[in-house]
Amino acid sequence: MVVALWGSYPATGKLAVQDFTPFVLAAVRCTVASCFLVFLLVRSGERAARGLTPAALRVFLVLGFAGIWGSTQWSYVGYYHTTAGNAAILQAATPVMVALTARFYLGERLRPLQWLGVAVSALGVLLVVTSGRLAALRIEELRSGDFITLASLTGWSVYTVYGKRVLGTLSPALATTGAYVAGTILIYPTALLAAPLYPVPRLASFAGWFVVFYQGLLGAVAHVWWYRAVEVVAPARADRPLADPRDGGRAGGRRADDDARSGEALRTVPWSGRARVALPQIQARGRLTRRARPGGAGRARPGGRRRGR
Repeated sequence: MVVALWGSYPATGKLAVQDFTPFVLAAVRCTVASCFLVFLLVRSGERAARGLTPAALRVFLVLGFAGIWGSTQWSYVGYYHTTAGNAAILQAATPVMVALTARFYLGERLRPLQWLGVAVSALGVLLVVTSGRLAALRIEELRSGDFITLASLTGWSVYTVYGKRVLGTLSPALATTGAYVAGTILIYPTALLAAPLYPVPRLASFAGWFVVFYQGLLGAVAHVWWYRAVEVVAPARADRPLADPRDGGRAGGRRADDDARSGEALRTVPWSGRARVALPQIQARGRLTRRARPGGAGRARPGGRRRGR
């Protein structure tokens, strides 16, 4: 559902920036989303607001700068200066950007096949940016929106990877709400400074307001779901690779116990996400069981003798 929603952003965003201009659209949409998230956070009670301390303000500023000011706002600028098709194709490189950011920031290792995927994705981005005419392309034929879109993906990568660390102390709802509020405050001065560079927004546009509420309300909920998935699939301790499967088994067991008590993670993550979380734990425990049986996987007969398979 989240993927389908975000997949519609380039087309609907391209429609809206023709009337609202990109910076105004980002400011209005993020204002709507911030108010909606604050309302949901207050309504959910103290549990969702755990970790709200003065130290969390710095975290909100980083998340808001990277994910809202750097990604959401500049995505609209990219839509304005390129085609919706190009923006959609370029945004498909997001997983690669996140993987590279996690590699250099968290130290997560990439297998050779994954590095091959990175290279293929980079080639695809190059073909899109150059319209498949790398040798015969002239500089004036390049679209600035393509490069702006790629830059906005960098902000989203930082938002995702840095979120792995902070979700150990902040709930997904609080982290998303804080990021939106901080990012929206940062967008306001940018929108004022950029206003003379664009036409006067047509605030009576029905299509523009439809996109504002469509992406603002549903997009805010999708951001919370995204961080809930990141919390389960890639928890805060993911920055330390689990080389020892016994460590993975213990960490997975503690996580499973926590989820069983709260029930929140398993209710909010799709079955495919649960399988990706559970499978490494099952494999780790299986290896641990085999290690505990000296001489292989044979079974002991009554009287202490072992029988091979």
